[in-house]
Amino acid sequence: MPSWFDIYSLDKTSKQDEEGLQKAAKEIHEILDAECSEPGMSPDRIILGGFSQGGCLAIFSALTYPKRLAGILGLSTYLPIHQILETKMTSENKTIPFLQCHGDADPMVAYKFGKLSSERITSFNPDNHQFLTYRGLGHASNEQEMEDVKRWLLSVLSIGGNL
Repeated sequence: MPSWFDIYSLDKTSKQDEEGLQKAAKEIHEILDAECSEPGMSPDRIILGGFSQGGCLAIFSALTYPKRLAGILGLSTYLPIHQILETKMTSENKTIPFLQCHGDADPMVAYKFGKLSSERITSFNPDNHQFLTYRGLGHASNEQEMEDVKRWLLSVLSIGGNL
């Protein structure tokens, strides 16, 4: 399934498009650098997030970005190139706030892959990683998930009031 990078399979032993993922992450890093060059903008005010394949790219891009970000948000997604990711990670974003949300009825990115990814992330980010499960939710979002995301964003960015 091509888009940001090729997905051959989610099975942990299958081939993964490391080259495509790194190329896409480089593009995201360039966008982040451009945003951070704007007056008054700082990387520690940016949360990188995404849904499904975009979530994979957000996770990888954030974990390999050389400047500390505010957080990572992954919805219905999984940890890409998990076998070698830790060799690619920068220390700047290894322990930043990380919210991962997944429906337990997801037919595209099976819940077990989200949960396995959560366990791996918790191994290097035990204090700032949160995994939320949504019963009956498929490869989609719902009102409860968006409320949880909103609450997390307000907390991480220390914003009072409404978004």
